[in-house]
Amino acid sequence: MELPQNCTAAPKPDEMHTLLTRKEVMHKLNIKDSTYTRWVDRGILAPRIMGTRHFYTEDDLGGAFEESKRKGKR
Repeated sequence: MELPQNCTAAPKPDEMHTLLTRKEVMHKLNIKDSTYTRWVDRGILAPRIMGTRHFYTEDDLGGAFEESKRKGKR
């Protein structure tokens, strides 16, 4: 099974302790589920996929924070 183009591979073992879940990312960015899905589809967020779950590091969220600020969320 291939990953969608905007998704990255599973994190390295040393990144495991710093991973954020989908819900944590939505809370940090102050966005709703529909916005989260749209941002993943548009490539604003690029999840690291393990099984069917999405994870992120703080570094993965750089562009999304800028998008959130631009939209007046912060």
